[in-house]
Amino acid sequence: MRLWQSSSCILLKDLLIYPVFVSCHEDVEENIPSLPGQKRLGVRRLVSYLRPLVEKGLRCVLLFGVVDTDMKDENGSAADSERSPVCAALRELRTELPSLIVVCDVCLCAYTTAHHCYLNKDDGEMNVDGTVNRLAEIALNYAKAGEVPLVLCLHSIAQASVNCTELFVFLHKGAQIIAPSDMSEGRVLAIKKALLRGGFSRTVSVMSYAAKFASCFYGPFR
Repeated sequence: MRLWQSSSCILLKDLLIYPVFVSCHEDVEENIPSLPGQKRLGVRRLVSYLRPLVEKGLRCVLLFGVVDTDMKDENGSAADSERSPVCAALRELRTELPSLIVVCDVCLCAYTTAHHCYLNKDDGEMNVDGTVNRLAEIALNYAKAGEVPLVLCLHSIAQASVNCTELFVFLHKGAQIIAPSDMSEGRVLAIKKALLRGGFSRTVSVMSYAAKFASCFYGPFR
């Protein structure tokens, strides 16, 4: 992550982030029509799919959850519920591919029945406070999602060559970076406060998206 913050203008493979669309169906591996060569993957397919890329130098992935219509509701509960594909993916990736940096997209549009990036009040108006609070809640749950018993952490460490600076990373098994992709005013502050309250202010970063535009790239998680 320090490399991303350097002043170098050289494009390296270490700087690239690979988007991964995680399906709520654990065993699925299906092509994405709007992105030839890319797939929606179930959590049981993730490690085998990503391991060869990690061995070739991939250092970071960005997770997007893809859920069925019947899992969506007005509050976007599927984003961080027990059935959340992102939370399941976090637990799997942080355990099986511990060197991989995991970024989690945080938004509501993929999980709400209205497909909006915000929650609505009863009169249909945007619920700004409710939206930013919900986004902060999701972000915190992603930070906590991969927490595992210490004995499992030690097992993971035993399987890899690590130094003292890497040890702390292995003990935190949730998302390392939160990437809010909505445009709700105040959501970054709310997310940072939630991470601070949860004890993640030093271990979880918040990454902004540089630009938002109309694109077929939105197709895979619609």
